[in-house]
Amino acid sequence: MFLPALDTEEINQVTISQHDATPLVTIEHVDGRWSLASPIAVPANASLIESVLLGLKNARVLEQKTAEKDWYKHLGVDDIGETDARGTLILLGAGDTSLQLLVGDKSSKQKGQYWRDTGGNNNPVVRVDQVLDLPRDALDWMDREIIDLPDNGVASINITTRTGDRFVLRRDNYAEELSLGTAVSDSMVLPHSVKQLVFGLSQLNFDAIKVSEGKLTEQPADSIIFSLFDGSAFELLLYPDTEGSWASLKAIDNEQGTGSKLVDKMNSYFSRWHFHLSGQRTALYTQAIMHLSGENNE
Repeated sequence: MFLPALDTEEINQVTISQHDATPLVTIEHVDGRWSLASPIAVPANASLIESVLLGLKNARVLEQKTAEKDWYKHLGVDDIGETDARGTLILLGAGDTSLQLLVGDKSSKQKGQYWRDTGGNNNPVVRVDQVLDLPRDALDWMDREIIDLPDNGVASINITTRTGDRFVLRRDNYAEELSLGTAVSDSMVLPHSVKQLVFGLSQLNFDAIKVSEGKLTEQPADSIIFSLFDGSAFELLLYPDTEGSWASLKAIDNEQGTGSKLVDKMNSYFSRWHFHLSGQRTALYTQAIMHLSGENNE
């Protein structure tokens, strides 16, 4: 075995770095779920993470190649800070224990892949019987659920309706409830309306996307911006139709921690499609917004 002492069940953090020391993604296992902690807080591609951990657990050493640094670049395991470095550095965390592994090239003439444990001095490069295909794009480490907003992670919700009415719900910390402030009637069940808004944007995934015919030229009925405590934000525009609503989605760089390059890349994906929301999911929005505006209050 390559890592006989590795207990993948104990791993709770995975950091992937390529090209330089800046992590491509940091992924954490919290409450039974893998999620990106950086560069943006979204669900992680759990099947990819589990595949990587399984490959690490099952890897067997086929041969020791070399401990000479001059040969590292030929096997793709030279330090990622080096010019033209091809490898991927994986940092695995399990409590106070950590492991550093450089995954290099596939073997061209024999099966397997070249790996180097970078946690100690003069660790040799070995050829193992596993091949880890590690994405070089942060988007590929994200779940196909491109948005799954946890209600406890939302710091504010900004709503603009077609009639021009605006509502802003906000809070300063996780312990507070999102609130409209002093304008809210005591009889309004505000937390329920907020949960409707957040649930309406949960679990939008690539597999459920329908492509709209042409551009959506009409004015959207509602614009809703969800801002999270981690500094990321997403804008949802709704265009109702007879079966629910079309929706366009945009990530926003509000300069509070979200990488602008990643935001641009996400939007290059989002802009390709419009999402079609069912009548039931659309109703969650319209009912919640009517509630906030007082139209449903007795």
